[in-house]
Formats: sequence, C-alpha cells, structure tokens
Amino acid sequence: MEVIVISAIAENGVIGNGMKIPWYFSEDFQRFKKLTHGAAVIMGRKTFESLPVKPLPNRLNVVLTSDEYYSAEGAVVKTSFEDALDCCKHYEKVFVIGGASVYAQGLKVADRLELTKVKGDYDGDVYFPEVNYSKWKLMEADDRGDYIFESYVRVNKGDVGIVDDLEVRGIVRDELARQKSTLNMIPSENFCSRDVLAACGSVLNNKYAEGYPGKRYYQGNEFVDKVENLAIERAKKLFGAEYVNVQSNSGSPANMAVYFSVLEAGDKILGMDLMHGGHLTHGSKVNFSGKTYDFVSYGVEEENGLIDMAKVREIALRERPKMIVCGATAYPRVIDFKGFADIAKEVGAYCLADISHIAGLVAAGVHPSPFPHFDFVTTTTHKTLRGPRSAMIMCKEEFGKGIDKAIFPGLQGGPHEHTIAGKAICFGEALKPSFRKYAQQIVDNCFVLAETLKKRNIKLVSDGTDNHLVLIDLIGTKAIGEPGKGREVAVALEEAGIVTNANTIPFDPSTPFKPSGIRLGVPILTTMGMKENEMIMVGNWIADVINHMSNDFIRSRIKLEVAELCKRFRFY
Repeated sequence: MEVIVISAIAENGVIGNGMKIPWYFSEDFQRFKKLTHGAAVIMGRKTFESLPVKPLPNRLNVVLTSDEYYSAEGAVVKTSFEDALDCCKHYEKVFVIGGASVYAQGLKVADRLELTKVKGDYDGDVYFPEVNYSKWKLMEADDRGDYIFESYVRVNKGDVGIVDDLEVRGIVRDELARQKSTLNMIPSENFCSRDVLAACGSVLNNKYAEGYPGKRYYQGNEFVDKVENLAIERAKKLFGAEYVNVQSNSGSPANMAVYFSVLEAGDKILGMDLMHGGHLTHGSKVNFSGKTYDFVSYGVEEENGLIDMAKVREIALRERPKMIVCGATAYPRVIDFKGFADIAKEVGAYCLADISHIAGLVAAGVHPSPFPHFDFVTTTTHKTLRGPRSAMIMCKEEFGKGIDKAIFPGLQGGPHEHTIAGKAICFGEALKPSFRKYAQQIVDNCFVLAETLKKRNIKLVSDGTDNHLVLIDLIGTKAIGEPGKGREVAVALEEAGIVTNANTIPFDPSTPFKPSGIRLGVPILTTMGMKENEMIMVGNWIADVINHMSNDFIRSRIKLEVAELCKRFRFY
C-alpha cells in the first residue's frame, strides 16, 4: 500500500476558501482524476460535503470525522486516521485529498506527494500544513505557466517502514501496522528505538571488516573500528565486564563460541533441560550442542516449578562436568548466579551464564548479576536489552583471546558493523537512568499481570514471576484442564489481538509440537508506556479468552478493545 498526499497549494499556503477552491485549472482537475482513478481516497467531512459528485466514482471513498454517527452515502466513515488507512489496506494506492487536518495526518505516513504549486497568493481560510522538504526528494516538476506539477518521494529512511520497493514496502508497512495494533507479548521480543533501526539500516552495512579493531584484513576500517570499540567500551561499563566481543550475530553462535573456546567435542556439560525452560543450545539432542557434547541436565521441581540448587550441586558432584551452563528461556524466577558459580568452582568446571532473556534487567540492577562470578556471560541484545537482533559475549580477561578466535576465524567471517552500531546505541540507551526505571517497570508490570491471571483461575508455573515473563500451565487451568492445548489457546489469543507463544511446561505429558503452556511477557508493553493499570486490563482479557474458548464474540470484542488501547500507547 502506497500512501500519497495530493493537493493544489497557492504560494501563501492557501488550499481553500470556505467550502470552495479559489481557482480552477482544467488540467489540474484531469490530473487528479487520472491519478486517483481506481484507488482509495481519504478525506475530511467538509471535503466530502464540498464534492460536486458524492461519492467520487470508481474510488473507495473514506470520510474521516470525529462524529461517529455521521452518515455519508456511498462512503466509509471512520473516526481515526489509523482506522481509515486500515480499511484501505487492500488497495495499492491510497490518496489523502484534504482538508488541512487530514493532510497533517497523511503527511506523517505518506510515501509520495503530488502537488500542484499555484503561482501567486490567494485569499482563503484553509491552509496546507507546513512541509519539511528536507525529508522529500523532488522527482519531477512540470511548469504549466500558472502552476507547476511537482512529484516528491520521501527520502528520510529513518522513518519506520519507508523503502522504495513497493512490494517490500507494503509488507513492511503491514507488519508495522500489526505491531502497532496488537499486544505483542512474546517475551523474547521488544521494540528497539528509531536510532537503533537507523543504525542497522546505515551505510555501515556496506563495509567488510574481517578481524578486530586495529587488526583487520582489509583497508578502510577507520570508522567501523571506532563504532566497534565504542560498543565494546559501553558494554563493559554497562555490565562491569572485563572483556567483550560484540561480533557474534545471534545467541546460538555466541554459546557455540564459548564451547569451542575451552572445550573439546564429547566433553561433559551440565545445562538446564529445554523442557523445563532451558534453551536449545543448552544441550538439546536436536541441536549442535547435544550432538557435539555430552550434556547432562538439571530442571525444576514438579511441586513448585523452582530450581533446587542442592539438586544441581548433587548432579554436578556426581557427573563432574567440564562446564556448567545456567540461564533460561521460560523460567519466571530469579536465577541464583552465585550459587551456580560456587558449584562450578567446587567441581572444577567453567561456568557460563546465558542471560539473553534478562540482560536488560541485569544491566539495570533489578535482577542479580552473574558478574564477577562467571567465566563467561552471553546474551542477545534484542530482548529486555531493547537493541538490534544480535548478541555478544562477555568473559574474564584470561578467556578473551580464545573467544575472539572462536568467533573469527572459527565461526564467522566479516562482522555486521551496522548491527554493531545498533548495539553501541542500545548500550548507550541502557546506561541512562531512564532505562533502570524501564526495567523496574517491566518487573512491576509482570507481577501485576501474574496476580491478575491467578485471580481469574489461570494456573502459573512456579505460581508467579520475578522477571519479565509468566508461563501459563493450561493443564492446571480449570477452563482447559488437558494437555496439548497451547497452540489452540495461542491462536485464540491472537484472534483477540494478543500475540503470545505456545510453550512446553515442566513435566509436560504432550509433545513440543502440541505443548501444554503459554509463554508471555511484558517488555514490549512496557516499552509502549503501559503500567500496572493496563496490566490488570490485559490480564483480564487473557483470562476471558482462556476461560471462554468457544466464545467468538468475546474474542472479537477484546480485539476492538486491544486496538483502542494500542492507540493510546504509540511507540512508532
């Protein structure tokens, strides 16, 4: 979908006088008809009422008005610009045709401007909004004497979702609309800042930089060296790390690099069972980790859903692993990092903390830190840390050279310096006092969400949360009460505008393809500015869906309410 603002404007900015246009140029009128034929047109109420023919034929007419009872024969009436755009989503082109307030909204999202610049000043009482032409590129100008036809395209690529390829732009814009109109509660997702998005789409993408700052294999690395060093220094300051490698492209190869740096194939590692909340790279048999190394697992207790550190120690003493890995993807409680480090020291094992999910909470000091106890710490940068989709490795100084060699040339070639720039920005953002408030709000929000769900008879693994996520046990939830319903519930929640993921629960009698739980979190909702009151509302919506799975009306009602809530909390 391409959004186009089309208007005729006098030199003094006038576009109308009362309900009339103060000039008439036949060619301008014919141009308007030709460009908008077969498209959707969005206009204000006064513009619609001023049309000589209502509605405009061979077009979808959408009238924008604050009066929800307004009736416009032959047209669709909407009360918000977002809803007006949404009803046009199946049209390749959508034209915004006036008046002034509608133009102001259209200019925020427009991809193109089609303007007729009328020479001279005219009397009028309706003016075109001010345009920042630095964000627009003039593609064509056709001087017709009394006026000039001008065509512009947006060139400010920092704006979310703006690309020139129409097919890709349509897909990106649709995804942006989905993110803005639904409650995205997958706990491994977040909304990064526009600065991070801009860095990831910057010219740093063009530079090949095999090696490390000051030790590259190619020339021309003066500035990528600076941005990589900046990311390293900010990460050290943020976490208190001795050594940092920011080149890892995602969490799995980061863990792989740690293993490769100090272990041999077949070495024994103790990690958290995937079915109990661990990660694929912590020893799953279908992953490289479980295929390359001899993994033994610890998990949670069936009666309370918690890790029993005495049992972890018992397993470690019995198995004598060369490395102990802690960290989780679906564990809603505080991790005892010092306890794990003490056990590793007792059995002579290396210790790795994978803090991908809770890195932002750790950085802000609202969750205990693995520093300085651990040999290695890995994390992704796009979850609670709110950065680009990537990762990094932190370690004690003595392991730094081994990590660097494991990443390059061991696992990767040239680093993604544009993404590293995004990491530098997100680390800088996380160093600000406002980030600590954000992280604390995540914890506060998730606690309220959990308590709300419990009051509505939704069973939670471990009976609550200490971090950014909750894990719903659908077998223990009376309204469901049977295994394997996770995906069915996740689909129902999405139909209500709430995006979560089906997830296994500890001791799940079903399979990973038909899990019995729902995993959900609040990082994005907190990024959007939502607080405790909204969590109560969201928790009740989730409970309404789960407790009334056969009720389509409830899901439809909640979807409308979700959309209205999202309009109040815009991030992009």
